[in-house]
Amino acid sequence: MNNSLYELDFGEWIEQQVIALKNKDAAALDWYNLQEEIESLGASDKCAINSLTRQLLAHLLLYAYWPVNRDFYLSGLVGRLKSITLEMIYLIF
Repeated sequence: MNNSLYELDFGEWIEQQVIALKNKDAAALDWYNLQEEIESLGASDKCAINSLTRQLLAHLLLYAYWPVNRDFYLSGLVGRLKSITLEMIYLIF
């Protein structure tokens, strides 16, 4: 039943899993889908951090090796670096 609920109403499935966890009711947990969800969370966070790291590196390389219009580029770069940094902090912590 939990498996079909997982497929039909993800929000309700989440609520039931939270209740089961709070009540330490192991029998009510949908172990297979919980495992899948936890694994996918870790994978998506890792993917997002890798993407942000590539963006950060690309911006820094452009700034370091593209001297043309560096002052113009710097104004946008500072804002983007702050944004990337905040996104990474959110994902890590």
